[in-house]
Amino acid sequence: MILPALDFILDDGVVLLDLAARAEAEDLDISSLPRWRQLLGDLARLRSGWRPEPRILERAPRLDHWSVSEPQDFGLVRLLGTVTGHPLLPDHRVVTTSPLVALETRRGTWARTVSRFYVLHSSQREER
Repeated sequence: MILPALDFILDDGVVLLDLAARAEAEDLDISSLPRWRQLLGDLARLRSGWRPEPRILERAPRLDHWSVSEPQDFGLVRLLGTVTGHPLLPDHRVVTTSPLVALETRRGTWARTVSRFYVLHSSQREER
């Protein structure tokens, strides 16, 4: 797996974005403050060794045939793939996620974007 250019690589293969180092206070949309609090809390927990429990991943959308985008604004990358079970998007649609902030790289089983966790299945790299 080619690792996206995130800021931390933890011992168990999880890579994380240092959002605090990349975002300015004025970049935060105050109307989405609860979502930012959840995201920052998840990143802090992931950095301290917590990993999403099965109950969290059972509710997460699934991303098939996924790949990592080229770096975009501020060097951030996104996931591309076919989504199933997304709360806002129809099933089997090819999507580009919000920016990637955490990725489990050893088995490629889950990712955390700015908006939510995803369960990952069959990356494009695995299919080749």
